[in-house]
Amino acid sequence: PERYYTAVKNDGKKPVDSRGIHRIKDFASWCFDRDEATVIAAGHSLYFRYFFDTFLPRSSTHLARKQKMQNCAIVAFTLEKGKLSNGKPWFRINEDTIRSVYLDFETKKVKKSKKD
Repeated sequence: PERYYTAVKNDGKKPVDSRGIHRIKDFASWCFDRDEATVIAAGHSLYFRYFFDTFLPRSSTHLARKQKMQNCAIVAFTLEKGKLSNGKPWFRINEDTIRSVYLDFETKKVKKSKKD
């Protein structure tokens, strides 16, 4: 049923002149247009890294801001919505709600120095 899966916004290609930030914000808006209280989304780890970087507070030092999720990782969080004084919506991830359900975020690998 469409309630569980819909690909109406995905036509398989991105216009050359499109910007990722618009698609990220459109997805966040779509989440709040749903009747369900919980949205489950699957996607590429790089997309989610940019999603977290976009919606976490700039002061956040959470690993999600700069590190990708591991392959097949599952992460839960609360996305919040508000309105700016000009009436435009804003979105924010409450960093205290980020919880790794399965696997985690990648950690940077320390390169070993070559010994002579």
